[in-house]
Amino acid sequence: MVLGKQEDIICSKVRAGIPCTLLSLICILFLAAAHAGAEDASRVLSKKIPRKNSPEKETVATIRIGKHTDRTRIVFETAESYVERASVIVTGDNAIKIDFQSPVIFRVPWKGSQKGASKGDDKELSKSKTPVDIGDGVRIAPGETGCIMTIDNLDDINVSKLFSPPRLVIDVYISKTPSNISAEKNVSGAVQETLPVPPDISDIKIESFMIDAGHGGYDSGIRSNNKAEKDIALLFAKDLANTLSRKGKKVFLTRKGDQVMSLKERIKVANRKSPGIFLSIHISSANELTVYSARKRAVKVSDTSGKAPSEKGFSGAAGGDASENLAHAVAQYVKSEFKMNVKYEKLPLQVISSVNAPAVLIELPNPEKFNYDGKARERLVTAILKGIAYSSSMN
Repeated sequence: MVLGKQEDIICSKVRAGIPCTLLSLICILFLAAAHAGAEDASRVLSKKIPRKNSPEKETVATIRIGKHTDRTRIVFETAESYVERASVIVTGDNAIKIDFQSPVIFRVPWKGSQKGASKGDDKELSKSKTPVDIGDGVRIAPGETGCIMTIDNLDDINVSKLFSPPRLVIDVYISKTPSNISAEKNVSGAVQETLPVPPDISDIKIESFMIDAGHGGYDSGIRSNNKAEKDIALLFAKDLANTLSRKGKKVFLTRKGDQVMSLKERIKVANRKSPGIFLSIHISSANELTVYSARKRAVKVSDTSGKAPSEKGFSGAAGGDASENLAHAVAQYVKSEFKMNVKYEKLPLQVISSVNAPAVLIELPNPEKFNYDGKARERLVTAILKGIAYSSSMN
């Protein structure tokens, strides 16, 4: 018998006091146990272990569409894990990208089904780069793990993930042309000059304002001509506040000095004060002024009687959007005062979309091209306030 190293050690410890026959028996039993253990380990290792990177089975996502007075609701009914991983982004004009990050099959209610048909009548969509019309102004181009949806006149979206049962819900808001102002845009988004009679800033009907100077502290924003965005934004915010205060308006500033404030803090301060208008001031990297608005679903106006706030805006046009009308008006009156490129755009910017008031973000021209001396700032303040006066007069 050939013994291994370990067996030699054991035998050497017991050889002195144990007969040779008994010693041999002990060694044989030890070797048998060791070989049995090795075979068990080999059997365990030889079992097939599922590969984590093996192709996943496609899961079905059924699309339901519902039309409402102020929005179109798109619902994806699918597995809970798919809802959890889903990402939804606006990728361009009228386009939304939905990615479940796993293979998926899309189904929609079959238009040819009889009334009262069951979910079993749903139609499977083939993967295609060409959008397919699935009704209610919605088109879809299915891919391997998601899809691109296009909706005419897409304005804003709101995304919810629900789990009883699991579903991804996208509320799509469609833009409407404001009827209380004759704003026009060319292909680049620049505002054209078609103005009504300029109002007096004393005619502003809004009583309270929240003015947000962008950036602050270590967050300098853009730098130009040895000037920081945070400083110009605060200077201009104070100019606006002082002018409004002289008109008897109540004005609040999100920051009064060179301090850091998060978006969450700015939104919290604004909603606590419940202003009539929220203005966020920033600086552009170009020689132009841009006014941004975000779709406002419900504009809360504080009630001095102590009752719950009502949901109404200050823009007069029925069905018009207060923030959109405000942004158009401000852009137009700045354009009428200065010979510069002025644009209006709509983006789901959190600092204005989360405030319970008509809200716009104004990007002032870059200081490399615009002289921010006292006289120029006064003209710019007056032009912005004329736009606010016009919007408020339409209530």
